[in-house]
Amino acid sequence: MKLKGFTIAAVNVTAMVHFYNKVFAAKLKPVDAFGTVLYRGELAGYALSVCP
Repeated sequence: MKLKGFTIAAVNVTAMVHFYNKVFAAKLKPVDAFGTVLYRGELAGYALSVCP
């Protein structure tokens, strides 16, 4: 079994997305899904999602 990615649940999604984009160049982009907006990008070769 290999890890393909991970999801971070955040209270302040905007701040978390800004942090990961600024510090780790995660290139998180908004995606409409499940009746809300998730952010998807990449971190160290792994898929990264940030959700509310």
